[in-house]
Parts: sequence; structure tokens; C-alpha cells
Amino acid sequence: MSQCCKFRFSDLLFEQYLFSQGLDTFEYEKNWEGIPTHPDYTVSHNNELYIFDVKEFEAQPFPSGTFAVEPYGRIREKINAAYTQFKYFKDKPCCLVLYTHDPFVRLREPAVVLAAMYGDLGFTTLYNTQTGSAVPGSTKRAFLKDGKMFRYESRRAQNQTFSALITLRYVYGGQQKHLGVIVWENDFARIEFPHDMFCGPYDERWGQNGDVITRIFAGEGVLTLEEFSKSES
Repeated sequence: MSQCCKFRFSDLLFEQYLFSQGLDTFEYEKNWEGIPTHPDYTVSHNNELYIFDVKEFEAQPFPSGTFAVEPYGRIREKINAAYTQFKYFKDKPCCLVLYTHDPFVRLREPAVVLAAMYGDLGFTTLYNTQTGSAVPGSTKRAFLKDGKMFRYESRRAQNQTFSALITLRYVYGGQQKHLGVIVWENDFARIEFPHDMFCGPYDERWGQNGDVITRIFAGEGVLTLEEFSKSES
């Protein structure tokens, strides 16, 4: 592990999380021969190297006269910035780790993070070309324009070097808070993020299950808190 000084809270938090998972073999801003970029963390696990770039959102004042904040743009900006770090590592699993100080950046919400990845959430409807009317029951939710992992406009995958986006966050239960992550798998990734990493008691994972994207893992601590919340409601 590098002894470099850290300046961002999110770096310290991510290191704390790595230690909690027994992932104590890592290097900060590793120098790679012949490569000009330095992603934040290189983590060794089962004789493989995993690349992580950590980015955080500072709190911003809510724009006066605004009734809603566009939820995807700031996340997509971080994806663009991480791509410049990852583009030389197409042979390794690369993950963008996100942490927010701003409550308007909704990194816990599937509808926001997945839409930032795959396209603005909207609806599609089939139309009968003979009658000019909608096909009954054909309306469904869909990812549409401006996705960062898939482009609806061109029907092509992109940013396949990203194995996943990762939300770093606290899970609150009573007077306690527990550090954990949400792994958002990139369904178009060149290299899949392994299922034996980041699967702690306060972790979650979202990914493809059949023809839908859904939560495919939740740690026992998350499930216990969810059951307690149900019993209290």
C-alpha cells in the first residue's frame, strides 16, 4: 500500500472500506510504465489487479427558482472524467467509485444511477402502422437518450472498460452507521466485476437478471435493516 498523503474524504472512506473487506493490498496512484494516467487505486485480489478511480460530489446550492434538479448530468460528467483515466487499461476490470456530500446527487437510487449509465428513463409504445393507434399493453419503461454505457441513438455499447459504477455510502440503523457499497454492474463491460468482491453485510449489487436489471445481491446487514423497517411501518 502506498503511504501517499490523501486529501479527499472519499479516498479515506474507500480505503476504510477496502480494509473492512480484507483487501489490504492496494496502491494509491500507481505508476504504470508507458501509461500517462494514474487511476486512484490499484487493488490486488486473487492474483488479479483491479483499477478504481474515486470521485466525489461537493454540495452545491439549490438553484433559486428551480423546482427540480436534472439527476443524471453530474454523474455522467464523472463517468467522462474517469474514462480519461481508464482508457489505457482495457485489459483490466475498471470501476468508478462515487461518493457524494450533496443530497441532490442521488447515488443510492437505481432509477438515477442506471439511467445515467444506460439512458434517460422514459417510455416506449408500439404503434399499429395500419390503424395509427397504440398497441394495447405495449407501453413500457425504457432507457432512452444520452446513456454512457449504451447509446440508444446508435444502438451501440460504449465505455466497455467500466466493469461497474460503485456507490460508496453509509447504511444507517438506529444510532449506528455502517459503511458499504452498491455495485452497479455494467451489462456491456468487457470484463465482469467479480462476484466475490464487495459482497459484505452492508453491500448491494444490481445487475442483469434475465431481461431486467434488478438487485441481485444484498448483504445480511442490509436485509436485516430492511426487515426491521418493514416491521416498524
